[in-house]
Amino acid sequence: PDAGAVASLVRDAARSGAQHVVFYGRIGKPNDALAVLGDESAAWAAAETACLENCGDATATVLRTGKLKGGPYYRLDVDTMRAQTAAVVDTERSITLAAADPKATQQGFGGSRSAVARLAAVALDASRTRIVDATTAPGAPGAAPSEESLRASLDALPAAGTAGVAAEISRALDADAAETEPFSPSVLAPWTAA
Repeated sequence: PDAGAVASLVRDAARSGAQHVVFYGRIGKPNDALAVLGDESAAWAAAETACLENCGDATATVLRTGKLKGGPYYRLDVDTMRAQTAAVVDTERSITLAAADPKATQQGFGGSRSAVARLAAVALDASRTRIVDATTAPGAPGAAPSEESLRASLDALPAAGTAGVAAEISRALDADAAETEPFSPSVLAPWTAA
């Protein structure tokens, strides 16, 4: 996603009273040199930074995942289902949480959308800002983790070291920025494009 669009959306949500922000990022180290070849890691890193710097007093959870695959919608789309069957069998997979690490990798062809969505639902109640590597493993034991186990795993991770700094930067930007109407058409347009 465009970093400017992320900043606007998160800032408007925080101004409108949002208390929790969950942002899907991508695992791995940003690599500007590979952007020419289509690598999007640097763009994802910029979007993540925009989220953290604009969340104000809201709690932010950044879930760094592999490229998300599968999910209920794709079970209804025949062409997509055929293309992904060989790459991902999207059942409820086990999910491993760890503090953000530039060397993190996702096994297989991508992350399980269903497992990460369950984690995102739990993260909406997070008590502090965190950056989390969330990887899923096909066929691993412990599939379909309970909300309690996901919450315990998330709570065990350290808080993001940049949360206070991000909040201060956000307040400074808010003081200097021209007031715009929250969720205006210009802010929402990039998120609703086909």
